[in-house]
Amino acid sequence: MPIAVTTEQLAIAESVSQWAKRAGTIAAVRARETGHAAGAPAGSGESSGRAGTAGSASGSSWSSLAGLGVFAIAQPESAGGAGGTAADVAVVAEQLAAVLAPGPVLPTLLAGLVLARRGQPGAEDVGGAANGVGADGAGSAAASEAAGELLAGVAGGTRTVAAALTETAGLTAEAQPGGGLRVSGSAGLVLGAGEASDLLLNAA
Repeated sequence: MPIAVTTEQLAIAESVSQWAKRAGTIAAVRARETGHAAGAPAGSGESSGRAGTAGSASGSSWSSLAGLGVFAIAQPESAGGAGGTAADVAVVAEQLAAVLAPGPVLPTLLAGLVLARRGQPGAEDVGGAANGVGADGAGSAAASEAAGELLAGVAGGTRTVAAALTETAGLTAEAQPGGGLRVSGSAGLVLGAGEASDLLLNAA
């Protein structure tokens, strides 16, 4: 049974379906499996699948996907997003999985949800770090500014995020001069770590 139930969600699902036809997602996935760069997302290497420069030419299909606004759905309207819900993000994730969209789609969507909660009620329950950004809402003004820059990059398709899926209680984050964080320990399984430009980790 499809997740989309509202008029807006059905429209999102149709937009993603039409994008997939134009982007040729199946061919892109096959090209990635054979070591070519076609359809690789921003932040991925041209042929190795390792992390590379965000916004590279090989990320054209990822940029066009971001142009649909899918990575800005969970961001607040005050930040230029759609102010959507987790259910709206789930609709996008379902559709992108159905069309085999290449790249770290799910972890990037998850990062958008987590970072959009900074400063909101209940945000203290979410902790993490993405290239020195504290996702639990705590930290300096520099960290908040960095989080805003990351969200803007995610929404615009110039930055992708890998997310830890397992308990990472062994990770510790130490504040650095300038507002960054030095994270130490083992993160376990990190979805999309081989091709994302940023990491979302749960660190104490």
